[in-house]
Amino acid sequence: CATLDGTARVDIGSTALATSAAAEYLAGGDDEAVRALVRGYTAFLRSQQRADGEFMHEYDVARARPVDVQYLYYSGEAALGLLRAYQVLGDRRDLDAARRALAHLTGRSWNFFGSRYYYGEEHWTCIAAGHARGLADTREALDFCRRWADWNLRLQYREGETPWRSTGTYGVGPILVPMLTPTGSRTEAFVSTWELARHHGTEIPGLRAQIERGLAAIMRHQWTPGPAFLFADPLGADGGMPMGAASLTVRDDYVQHTGAAMIRWADVRRRERLPSR
Repeated sequence: CATLDGTARVDIGSTALATSAAAEYLAGGDDEAVRALVRGYTAFLRSQQRADGEFMHEYDVARARPVDVQYLYYSGEAALGLLRAYQVLGDRRDLDAARRALAHLTGRSWNFFGSRYYYGEEHWTCIAAGHARGLADTREALDFCRRWADWNLRLQYREGETPWRSTGTYGVGPILVPMLTPTGSRTEAFVSTWELARHHGTEIPGLRAQIERGLAAIMRHQWTPGPAFLFADPLGADGGMPMGAASLTVRDDYVQHTGAAMIRWADVRRRERLPSR
């Protein structure tokens, strides 16, 4: 990207997501060129990490130095990318960096007066924490994601709370039309939290129902076919996920989070039906 003064800068968010995508590709089959990409990506991510585990989210190309600024999502995305890279390449440096990042995100970074009563958008944090189970998971991460899920439970609409078809979505107050995008990202993160809790031999009361209300909302609004007839290419729109009832805009991350939530919960249910050994 470029700043207003023309200075070229790159950010770790796109690098982190590219790392996760490349690692997923390698999980399905080896490719030395993709391996080289992942090694380069993770080296960059590690070089952007501070001593406390947080990441510096930009890099000034012209001055060849990190820019210590933080944005939403990037640190959680970086932790996930490093974990996924470790799972396919086995470089301990990636696992150590991911462990320090999660310790910061679920500990020191969210510690202020009232921090137990207010949260930001932590879906990437808890998605990463779920993927870290058995590798870099901690009770602190589980406690953080449990509290985040419980906080969101109070924001999840129930039947009749708004004039809209909003049951299972998230928002504040009955007037604003809720968006489906946070429903998808949070539901995916709650699936990760569910799996993390089960890994630790516990369950979070109400979380299953919370997940399934969110999935029901997603499935009600998906274009299968939904209002796909409004488009010039209805078949091309089939399966898409809009921003919400008030907007037909579709972006790849809307489909990504909602699709991942549905697939991952379907896999949880499939494993539950398997005979116990």
